[in-house]
Amino acid sequence: MQSKSIKNKVIIVTGGTGGHVFPAVAVANELISRGIKPIFLSDKRGEKYINKDLNIDIIVLPVRNFNSSGILINIKSFYYLVISVIKSCFIILTLRPTLVLGFGGFVSLPSLVAAYLLRTPTVIHEQNIILGRANKFLSKYCKMVLLSFDQTLNIPKKLLVPSYVVGNPVRKNFIRKEEYFPPIKNEKIRILILGGSQGAKVFSDIIPKILSQLPTNIKNRIEVVHQCRVLDIKSVEKFYTENLISHETSGFINNIAEVLKKSHLVISRAGASSLSEILVANIPSVLIPFRYSKDNHQFLNANCLVNSGSSWVIEEDNYINQNLLELLKKILSSINNLSEKSKQANKIARPNASKDFVNLLDSYFFNPIPKEAS
Repeated sequence: MQSKSIKNKVIIVTGGTGGHVFPAVAVANELISRGIKPIFLSDKRGEKYINKDLNIDIIVLPVRNFNSSGILINIKSFYYLVISVIKSCFIILTLRPTLVLGFGGFVSLPSLVAAYLLRTPTVIHEQNIILGRANKFLSKYCKMVLLSFDQTLNIPKKLLVPSYVVGNPVRKNFIRKEEYFPPIKNEKIRILILGGSQGAKVFSDIIPKILSQLPTNIKNRIEVVHQCRVLDIKSVEKFYTENLISHETSGFINNIAEVLKKSHLVISRAGASSLSEILVANIPSVLIPFRYSKDNHQFLNANCLVNSGSSWVIEEDNYINQNLLELLKKILSSINNLSEKSKQANKIARPNASKDFVNLLDSYFFNPIPKEAS
């Protein structure tokens, strides 16, 4: 182990949302446990997530996505892209990492292109059930592709490098060790509402109103923890209070793993990281995919869980109010069904994803098995 800590450094490049950062943090923890030093590269958004989890080196890149139709803004974005490639080259030449890991998002492009130009091995990981645009482009130049789903879509037909399904790495504190039990008679039904790392306005506008319309005998039993946008906290709190619904509201839940594992039901977006955490915690879930997600990946992610029998899905359309109300009435009127959903979640969860991920890196890059002499 001591020799590894001297020999091996790994640069981890990740997009700035929680969905990209949290799996990267889980892998970083596993690398550290094996004496390997990770160094993070991300944008300003990603910095806040990484600092909360690990006391490790992080370098911020100025890269910005090409989201605007304005030509001057796109010229500026291209300038930052070039600067980020140059900065990444300097970082790689200075640190001499064994490997560069990419966790998707536009932020990962300049660093992995720089690594390819400097002949430093790269590995990419895809969190969603459909290969993202950045990862699809980078798959032509990397040494290995790691996937979260067996049914991953959009993989190039002529992929020339090994690909493995390892699952989506999660932080260890999310993994359930004890059996899930549904609420017993007269016990509070604990419902966790997650709008994703960036919050979801529709969750603040719709879900509290739907919960207030539940039959009185059910409404009196529910206990809600609602993670919402900071801008919505006061209005959401006011509504719950006026409708006599037991609740806690927060813009960011620091002890989210503990809160999740204590919940009986989760209502959530269908980002890959959230789904992986819900699965390893073995919590039944109602999923409301973000309808504007790129390549409709949230709906595809959610369908995978629905097909496994671990979740229900409600589409964000004109009938969401009626459909969600009827579904919640059905679920909360027959809560023994929650146990079966929890068992199915446990069956498809991959609690060892971080270990499997790093085991592959170990065998290919850190301690490669010598090829037999021909």
